[in-house]
Amino acid sequence: MTAMTCALNILSVLLADEPENVSTVSLWKMRYITLHHVLSSLTKLDEQYGAGLRPPDRSLLREILDAPLTGLISQAHGGFRNTLVHYLPPRNVHEQLSFDQPLYGLLDAYFPKAADARLLNEGLAGFTSHTAGLLDAWSRSCMPLSQM
Repeated sequence: MTAMTCALNILSVLLADEPENVSTVSLWKMRYITLHHVLSSLTKLDEQYGAGLRPPDRSLLREILDAPLTGLISQAHGGFRNTLVHYLPPRNVHEQLSFDQPLYGLLDAYFPKAADARLLNEGLAGFTSHTAGLLDAWSRSCMPLSQM
């Protein structure tokens, strides 16, 4: 849990958005990829141990896993995560790409519902911070009082 919180905090605190937007696309990709892996781990944790969690812990986990952005990120629509990691979209996506579109048109190519693409594009930074905060709250609730 600490490693996941640290990874998310690096993206939401240390690598904050730049006013000049020089690295906006790279930062967005790192947020998506990191969230994808964190959410995948939390889903596995839920499947294996979720029923045995204390009710407050279960509630925090459900708040993360039931969020609308979690569904979009976890689906990874036809290899979207792989495209971001390996920088090579499949051939059927090439004609949809454009330097004039957000993320070069990748969002529209992989997320045909405009509302999904917009939510993912605009909500990722906030969701990164929100998820980090929930994981931090969860880890603090597990700490013995002597370590707080």
